[in-house]
This record gives sequence, C-alpha cells and structure tokens, in this order.
Amino acid sequence: MAAFERDDERGADLPYPVPEELARALRDRGFALDAPTHQPGGPTTVRVHW
Repeated sequence: MAAFERDDERGADLPYPVPEELARALRDRGFALDAPTHQPGGPTTVRVHW
C-alpha cells in the first residue's frame, strides 16, 4: 500500500480520512487508531497501533 508508512513494528500512519469500513475492520481485529494529527507542511494522518 503506497500510502501506508511503516516506521516500526508497533504502528503505522494511514492517510486521513480513514474509510469507516477500514477503521471498523482494524478495530475489530484489535488495532487501536489515534485521533488524526497534522504536521505543518505534511499530510494529516491517523496512527494505527498493534
């Protein structure tokens, strides 16, 4: 997934907005999604933890 940035073994950043079906599927499988964050000059992302 090109938009999927992985920086370690415990989490990844997904582009915001995350489609509701994807968010629901991730939560159903035990993943935790953070609130959207925005870095100046960068895209808004949602952190996913596993």
